[in-house]
Amino acid sequence: SDPTRRSLLEALSRGDATVSDLASPLLKHMSLPAITKHIKVLVNAGLVTKSVDAQFRQCRINHEAFKDVT
Repeated sequence: SDPTRRSLLEALSRGDATVSDLASPLLKHMSLPAITKHIKVLVNAGLVTKSVDAQFRQCRINHEAFKDVT
């Protein structure tokens, strides 16, 4: 339970966001490639989905992955 990934999930719980939107508040503490790796971990775990819309990478929480976690 990495604090950066928890922060990303918290941001996505408020709605869909681009990778840039998610990265913006974290860029003071880490690089964009590092943030992208955290997002990739969440995607690989099935907790987040990512779609491509032109040059934007839209991220969304996969609510199905959280159904059994209550």
